Amino acid sequence: MRTKAFLLAAAIFAVGAGTSMAQVYSANAVGYVNMTIPTGFSLIANPLDNTNNGINVLFAGFPASTRIYRFNDNQTYTVTTRVGANFNNNLIMNPGEGFFISIPTTATPTAVTFVGEVPQGQLSNPLVPGGYQIRSSQVPQALPLGRPNSAAGVQTLGFPANLGDIVFMFSNVSGYSSFQYRQLGANPAAWTGTGGVPDGPVIPVGTGFFLFKAAAGSPTAWTRTFSVN
Repeated sequence: MRTKAFLLAAAIFAVGAGTSMAQVYSANAVGYVNMTIPTGFSLIANPLDNTNNGINVLFAGFPASTRIYRFNDNQTYTVTTRVGANFNNNLIMNPGEGFFISIPTTATPTAVTFVGEVPQGQLSNPLVPGGYQIRSSQVPQALPLGRPNSAAGVQTLGFPANLGDIVFMFSNVSGYSSFQYRQLGANPAAWTGTGGVPDGPVIPVGTGFFLFKAAAGSPTAWTRTFSVN
């Protein structure tokens, strides 16, 4: 999955109704993310906040029979299929969520451009302790997931990792890789996984991940304060 992200850090004010492509009308920072989604399954996320985050808007023009699978935090999926011009369930996909998309292998890789505001301020992404869920970063940055004791100066996504947390990254080519947060001798709190990732795997922009959040006592939200300024 190829991704190119561009963010406008300057404030952009409302434009007139006559402006072509009226995607820029916010006083906040706006931007776009270009992605090419391969055929088969991919685990992706909506990286920007549009005025309409429905999948019929986000994925307009995708091939017929494209399917989207939303995991409902209770081990069931809501599945919607593109039939004709629209999906048969216009699911809302906000930044911070993640979902599987499946493009028929009889089609070709499909380009999509996400346009919208960069989430800012006091951000909170709910977590379910003791269960599985699919999440993504609410901020479009490709950074390590994070841990409470990351070294000074190391920039991460600020994930509130706890002993027993497990993250599953999905590859369209090779399936799942798992990363587990656990206590180690020389480093009392670090992620372990393919390649050695003490601060957690890097989460690409527009990518979701499967998460098992440790049981009761873990944070019930992934909070972060973010500004583009």
